[in-house]
Amino acid sequence: MRAPNTIDFWRGIALMEILINHIPGNSLSRFTHRQYGWSDAAEVLIFLAGLALAMRCGKGSPGGEWRRVLNIYVWYVAFSLVLICVYSIAYLNGQSAILSDNRTMLPNAETIAGVVLLSHQLRYFDILPLYIVSFAMGPLIAWLARNNLAALVCSSFALYAATRMWGFGLPAWPGTGVWYFNPFAWQALFVIGYVCGVKREALARLMESRALLVAASIVLVVAFVAMLAGVPNERVHERTAVELAFWGKSSLGPARILHFLALALVVARVGRFILPMFPLAWTYGSMLGRYAMPTFCFGALFSALAQIASNAGLRGIAVDAPFFLVSASVLLAIASFLRARRRRAFMAAALPAHGKFEAFEFSKPDKSASRPVSRVL
Repeated sequence: MRAPNTIDFWRGIALMEILINHIPGNSLSRFTHRQYGWSDAAEVLIFLAGLALAMRCGKGSPGGEWRRVLNIYVWYVAFSLVLICVYSIAYLNGQSAILSDNRTMLPNAETIAGVVLLSHQLRYFDILPLYIVSFAMGPLIAWLARNNLAALVCSSFALYAATRMWGFGLPAWPGTGVWYFNPFAWQALFVIGYVCGVKREALARLMESRALLVAASIVLVVAFVAMLAGVPNERVHERTAVELAFWGKSSLGPARILHFLALALVVARVGRFILPMFPLAWTYGSMLGRYAMPTFCFGALFSALAQIASNAGLRGIAVDAPFFLVSASVLLAIASFLRARRRRAFMAAALPAHGKFEAFEFSKPDKSASRPVSRVL
């Protein structure tokens, strides 16, 4: 079993932000970073996915991505159907807008077929099809990176620019329109994460630049002031064409990429000093990030239940805070159970093949392996 790392930690933090932000009107949203800048937890997850892929492929295991794709697909289909059933029960009990609010419909043959084909995507759960497509392209990305990294970067940027210019995407069905998370645009951030993983040593040296740190800090301050001034418009459906072009989330506006990269740089520089001061946060955040798929899926279920409760009038900090604490505790319990099960399997595999117990020694744990490594992110 590998030790927890910085990727796990920040992934876990992003998942906790998602648990909060996927509940419309949640009073705890003011404590998440999307309220103070142009990017949110989605950028964190996709960048870290590309970064983690580069780490794994660097160890010679690109073929394992197909198993990862299948695993994500199974979780996606299973929990999409669960969420549709949950929303349908609420709909039949008087919450008439909940299906449309979550971009779904009552379960029928077309709805189920759309889920299986990835073309019917529920709101707040639609990042998983982007994950599936991104990891499915993993072997190709790894091959291009090994042969010509510049070609990978140029082709990724060209696809992003073409998508932004002509607006094409994958069609949604049985509904209309295209996927909310346009994979032709979001692949750019996934590739950026991959390139940062491949060139992590050069990246670590670059991050030591004071000039770059100052520039990143200026970007964050500008974004913060702009958000206070209402730029872009908080009401997404009321945004102008210019606002959608620069800050749109569906096709990953360039302002979102700029803000995320600036935020990642500053957090990486500051995090190396702050994270060691909070060992419990490191432990629990890393655990959630290590088991990201069950954390995300069960978190989506809890967010759906909270949304239904909010629609019924149960809202406000007195409800939102206890619900978050209970949900986070349950997610930690699930992650702890999965970790214990994996540890038992690891121990069983370490026993002699003939099945008899024999004494053997473990090497002393390397304490430095469990410390945050913030030089990557």
